[in-house]
Amino acid sequence: MKKLVCGMVMGLSLVTMVAAQHRGRDNPDFLAAEFNPKYTASSIMLEEVSGGVRIYAAQNLGRYLYSVADDATQLMWNQEHLPWMEGAAGNGVGQTITLSCDKSFSSLSILNGYVDLANPAAFRENSRAKSIRIEDLDNGLVYQLDLADEIAFTGIQLELPTCNVLLRIASVYEGSVYQDACVSALIPEDAPSTFYFQGQGDSRAVGVGRRF
Repeated sequence: MKKLVCGMVMGLSLVTMVAAQHRGRDNPDFLAAEFNPKYTASSIMLEEVSGGVRIYAAQNLGRYLYSVADDATQLMWNQEHLPWMEGAAGNGVGQTITLSCDKSFSSLSILNGYVDLANPAAFRENSRAKSIRIEDLDNGLVYQLDLADEIAFTGIQLELPTCNVLLRIASVYEGSVYQDACVSALIPEDAPSTFYFQGQGDSRAVGVGRRF
């Protein structure tokens, strides 16, 4: 478990580390651009808003949560970031996300719920995944990931590298206002990252992934 204190981990500022992640990417819009991630879902939510439609698409799961100032001294919440929100009837149990990458990955990081630092209430108002079944479609392995009800990245180390996984919501924390289940980020990685800003709390959980 990595501790985050005042935006610092291992002596490196969060701004410096995120700025470094932005540099040298073929597609700067995506956190894991080197994997060329493709996200699909069993359903998505379309919300009518003034002037158009807000799309809570699966592709949102890979987009940057932050932008970095040109001088790399400030880290700013990406006001345009939206989570994936399922659009099926009910609370989201049984809904799925499929992640396919051109390059194999060995771990996943998940930011659960509707995370918007400009609107913190959205996290509790919408449903969040409580447990997720993860199917490794390349190796035939299955994991169960239990998620704490908090704004934090949870990582799971896979037994074997893979290019394709399917995540199925097994249970949820019910939203206080809306039933729709949300996930804000799903990031493929070579290994668990050394940091993540989490909005609330000060730890990055390495997930309890149980193979069965």
